[in-house]
Formats: sequence, structure tokens, C-alpha cells
Amino acid sequence: MVSGLGGGVSAMTSRGAVHDEIDELVDDLAAAAGLAVQLTDTNFNSLTFGPHRGEVDWIRRETLLTRTTSAEIRRYLDTFNVRTAMGPVHIPADPSRDTMARLVVPVRSNGRTVGFLWFLDDGTAAHPAVLDRIVAAAERLGRLLNRDAHRQQLVADRLRDLVGEHEPSRQESIRFFEDQGWSARRVAVTVAAAVDPAAQPMDQTAVTEALDAPRGLDRKVLRAVHDDAVVLLSPAAAAEDPRRTAGRALDVLAAGGVAGWVAGVGGVHPTLAGAADSYRQARCALRVARSMSEHRPIADWPRLGALRVLTLLPVQALQQAIEPRLLPVLADATLVETLRTYLVEAGDIRRTCAALHVHRGTVYYRLRKIEQLSQLSLRDGDDRLTIHTSLHMARLAGMA
Repeated sequence: MVSGLGGGVSAMTSRGAVHDEIDELVDDLAAAAGLAVQLTDTNFNSLTFGPHRGEVDWIRRETLLTRTTSAEIRRYLDTFNVRTAMGPVHIPADPSRDTMARLVVPVRSNGRTVGFLWFLDDGTAAHPAVLDRIVAAAERLGRLLNRDAHRQQLVADRLRDLVGEHEPSRQESIRFFEDQGWSARRVAVTVAAAVDPAAQPMDQTAVTEALDAPRGLDRKVLRAVHDDAVVLLSPAAAAEDPRRTAGRALDVLAAGGVAGWVAGVGGVHPTLAGAADSYRQARCALRVARSMSEHRPIADWPRLGALRVLTLLPVQALQQAIEPRLLPVLADATLVETLRTYLVEAGDIRRTCAALHVHRGTVYYRLRKIEQLSQLSLRDGDDRLTIHTSLHMARLAGMA
């Protein structure tokens, strides 16, 4: 029943020994206290809950059904200073809001709050023996959640090593994941990031909460923050699986307030040994998604065609390889967009006009100006290849 435990990386399966212990402890606590109990993360999103046999209010009903907590509910609960509490907090019933009385107990570990226990309280929890048992259970839950967080961090570290350049660490990570059941899986790596990280610095907390939310990313997908991006390692039984994973990741990020991100998807590899190659391919595809709007929000390495070669070149090499005669054209945004559209439409004037929403005469005028400025002919095959390749390089290099 546990889902969406907070942290920087997903658990490798949706359940496990720690999750089973948490479920069992919550069920035992509900039975012993005779109260409806719910365990949430620090953002009040439901992790697990015990049996609810009696009446519940609309807040409990909504959080159980959706496993998330709306902004309206958070604002209401925050008026009781729950997040900063060091011990149990009693929230009285409020008939005007149609809410029942609650007891909230912080779940803490190593001096920090890692979750909350919530009881719909009819006064039973005020009994010292019951309250002592609740506090003891909260302490044990804190240790369990902390243990899970450490395990999650280990998986994140191993994932970063798996896609890294240090061969001994990479081999050690391969063995680690194979021991966890990944040895026979086809895999692919996705890298998701902001289009412009300088303008939109990563909010790691928001990213982590979005991906690990109860309705977030599939728990079979491993994830870790690496440099300015999120790295996802996913099973790829079908060729389209990685692209679906990327789309889902962008959707849950946007739902969590992390908007404007794009993703690059690497190729599918038959074993974990290919994860590092898939990561490099995903990074190259991310360059395309960031620089070429027509490839947003997801650029897929296997579908990039000739662009794959160009993405392997560093920015300086791209800049040096651009045809010098085309530089005056690249300085004019209108001519660049006209040229790009004309080439994408394979030289079809009618489709170019439709895409640009301009008259045919305007397109002809701009194309003539491009040829005059560059002294290159769009009717010559070699010149056309030079123009198209240089335009791709300029866009990847941020020059167009």
C-alpha cells in the first residue's frame, strides 16, 4: 500500500521489505488504537493507511482516493503549524468546514521530520497508553523511512556510476543492478532537463517531489539527478517504451509545477552494459530538443537521422565547421526561419508559404535574398547540402 516515498531516486520496485514493514506497522497501529490512521509524506501526500471502518470526512476521503493533497487542504492544515511541530498536534473538529477532529504525530528521524501519522480522533488518542503507543510507532516508522531514503540514495549513486565514464565504478554498478534483477532486461536511458538551465535553474526538491509523488513516475523506472538534469533508466520491452517513459516523466513534472522541460531518449540496449552508451545518446538527443523546437518536447536518438553525427561534435567544432558564406543569412532571424521551413518542406513553395503564413512572392523574395547574401544556390545539390548542414550546426551551437 505504500507508494511515492520521498527521496532523490525511486525504489527499484514498488514494494519491498521496508514497504511491507511500514504497511504492517500502520495496520497494527490502527488495530491497537482503534482509530483510522494514515501515513503521509512531509507534503501531506498519502503513503499508506490502515482500515477505515467508520465515518471519514471529505479531507480524508480525498487524500485516500487521490493519494495527493490539494493546495486548499495544505493551506488549511498549515494553519495548525503541523510541519514545524516536534510532537503531537490536536486539530479540533470544524463543523463549518465539515472536518473531523484529528491527531497529527510527526514521524521523525535523525532530528528531521520525514512524514506524519494522522488519526481521525474521537478522543481515544488522548489516553496516555494509546498516545505512548502512537509515539513509539512514529519513532519506528521514522527509522524505516530513513532506511528507505538511504537505500534510495544508494540506487541514485549507483545509477550515476552506471552512466559515468569511470569503468571500475561502472562495472560495479552493473553487478549491483544485476543482483537486483536487471540482468535480463533491455534498457534505455532518458535525460530530462529545462530548455535553458541558466534561465530556469533546477529546483531539485520540486523535481524529486513531482517524480516521486503517488501518481508520479512508474516505480520500475530508476532515477537520479545528474548535473543539470534527471537521468531515468527504464526497462524497454518494446521499442516505444522509452519514449512513453519520457512523456510520462514530462507530464508528472509539469503536474508538479516543473514546466518547460524537454527530454532526450537514448537507444535501447540489450543489457545494462549498454546503459552508458544510451545515456550519451540521450544527452545528444537532449541537445537537439533544447535547440530545435520542432523536436520538442522529446527528441529520440534513433529518430534523429543525420543529426546524430552533428550532436557528437562540441559547440566549438560546430561553430568552426559552419559555411562562412552563410553567416550573413544566420544573422537574420526571418531569413533563417524561411530557409529552415523551405528545407524541411523539401523545397515545396506551396507548403512553405502555408507553414509561414506568407504570400508566395514573399517566400521567393526571401530565398533570392538568401542566395544573394551567401552566394550559394538552393538549386545546386552540393550547395543545398552545405546550407542545410550549416543551418543544423548553427542551431545546435546556439547561433540560429
